[in-house]
Amino acid sequence: MTLKSIGYINSKEAYAQDSSKQNEVDQIATRAELNAAQACLRLRRWDDAVRHCDSVLKKNPLEAKALYRKATALRQKGEYEEVRKCISQLQSVNSSLGQYLLQAVNKEDREHRKEEKKLWNDAFRNLEAAKDVTQREESWWEKIRPYFWCCRRRKRTEKEE
Repeated sequence: MTLKSIGYINSKEAYAQDSSKQNEVDQIATRAELNAAQACLRLRRWDDAVRHCDSVLKKNPLEAKALYRKATALRQKGEYEEVRKCISQLQSVNSSLGQYLLQAVNKEDREHRKEEKKLWNDAFRNLEAAKDVTQREESWWEKIRPYFWCCRRRKRTEKEE
């Protein structure tokens, strides 16, 4: 913990008796957490961004910025069901922003599923092709094997004579 953090914690407790100053401290703390979440989003540290947003949402469950940033971080992680939960809460606060994000997430989810389906289809197709190749090689070997053994026996018999 840095000295600034310790000072912040001490000052936060000092304002606990004065409600107006406590509200001001809480607002500053909320803005700091939201700024930290935004910084984590830019640095692609999705888990940290979610953690910062969760700490804001504990105090104020309907904070639109926290819900939006948490949904954005979860979207980048590919956790689409959790994103939809955040979006449903966000729509109760800001319906247009929630609707926009929901459309983007649904589109991205459809594309992701298409890519995944194509990937699995290609994998099974390659597996079938590899299976066919091994079967062809075995059948080719089965065809020439009797001749191969026959030639080998002839060489042995010629050497023995």
